[in-house]
Amino acid sequence: MKNEGVLGVNRGRIGGALMTLIVVGAAWVFLMPGCKKKTAKSGALGGLVEPAAKRLPASVQAVAIVDFKTLGHMVGGSLNAWLGSDQRRGAMIGEMGSVCRSRVGIDCTAVRWSAGFVGPARKAWGVVVVGHFSGSLHVPAVGDRLLDRAKTVLGGTVVRLSGDVLATKLGHDLALGNLAGLKMLVEVKKGVRKSFRSSDQFPVLKKLLTRSSGPQLAVFFADARTLSRTLPFKADAALASISRRGEILVAVQADAATLKMMQGLIARSIEQTKTTLAARKTDAVRFGPLGSAFEFVAASYLFKAMLARFHVARSNKVLTIRLAMPNAGQWVPMIGLMSAVAIPTFIKYIRRAKAAEARENVARIFAGAQAYLQAKHADATGKVVSCQLPPSVGWTPIQPPCRSGQRKYVSTKATWQAQTWKDVHFVLEARHYYQYRLTITGTGVGATVVVEARGDLDCDGTYSSFRLKGTVANTALGNRSSGCRLTATGGMETTRPEE
Repeated sequence: MKNEGVLGVNRGRIGGALMTLIVVGAAWVFLMPGCKKKTAKSGALGGLVEPAAKRLPASVQAVAIVDFKTLGHMVGGSLNAWLGSDQRRGAMIGEMGSVCRSRVGIDCTAVRWSAGFVGPARKAWGVVVVGHFSGSLHVPAVGDRLLDRAKTVLGGTVVRLSGDVLATKLGHDLALGNLAGLKMLVEVKKGVRKSFRSSDQFPVLKKLLTRSSGPQLAVFFADARTLSRTLPFKADAALASISRRGEILVAVQADAATLKMMQGLIARSIEQTKTTLAARKTDAVRFGPLGSAFEFVAASYLFKAMLARFHVARSNKVLTIRLAMPNAGQWVPMIGLMSAVAIPTFIKYIRRAKAAEARENVARIFAGAQAYLQAKHADATGKVVSCQLPPSVGWTPIQPPCRSGQRKYVSTKATWQAQTWKDVHFVLEARHYYQYRLTITGTGVGATVVVEARGDLDCDGTYSSFRLKGTVANTALGNRSSGCRLTATGGMETTRPEE
């Protein structure tokens, strides 16, 4: 007999039950009738961020807040038209609510907005789904160690949705997350843990958001720890938001040099997107089917329109990217265009920036081996020997790339304690994507040196690798001098450098 969760799905299907709740709630907000009631205003944030902040714990790595109800009112009109009548729409929503109540004891369609977080150690995460969830969660009478422990820690009724995903009620709200995350949310609710304050943890970005164009539909904050795992450069904090007026805002806080580099990266990505789009349009018009030709003709005009509304600005502390849409209906074609062309191009540049780490460090190690070769060394008796190379050293760090899903290595001086790394003066203390290896074959003239780097940039099991090989040659000039030199044989060999 299969071990099934509350929603009748196999617990091995991670997130199945959670997706059921999300789909039902999303269907409700996108198919509900247009809202005639005016939305209360609370400053520039429209009452979205601060109510959410009171429900989330302080000192977290990332926060995401989404106003599902308002979003549904804005873009759900066209979907409502398919249902034809309020009576049919009401019947559908009523049946969805009935199904949800029969499965978990509450009406999932009561969702208004949600706020989620990732805890300080990434071991805790949770989501508060805000709405008027009447009724009580119910749980099947099955033995479950995680549930038993959760009930002891949290108190009240706890439902296991799938894997380690739990759910419990916090007043009229619904809370989802792992046990550590739910414990933090419950402590905030009881007042024994401080709540999240965006003005404390992200003061610069909070001021920027306050000055943005109107109330927000969705807001995302991330600190340096979260960004270090996704960006190839160091950033202090980031913000992304969508306003009810249709403006998309992305802001990154970092030092001046990093912001300048980012601005250049964006500019190059835009130019490359123009070139790529023009080439694909030409091919589609000349050789492709009629539908593909229409698609790229439309895409070229949409991209020009997007650029007219796309603005990048840089100050001493923050780089801001703004994209203003006249209405929510324009998001769909723009998102389609960005997904097809612009975003892949930008990701390509990001991956090139990540790959630059490997190229630079492989060259550093090779140069270090050459410096060691040309330096004077002595054997055990004190006799000076020439053409000396350091011994080989294996992959460092030892763990394979992306172990436990971590894209970056966290190295210290202790990681690079092997004598060879000291000999070539190579150490990495900042987070990095690649392992490194130095292989020496033979001695003296004719010996070979191979420096390698390998990484898994997107944790898909496919390695990106770099290899530089050199050979030791004699640089003697007649009988007047003798010595050796390390010369690269060919250039840098790469395998899937931007995988």
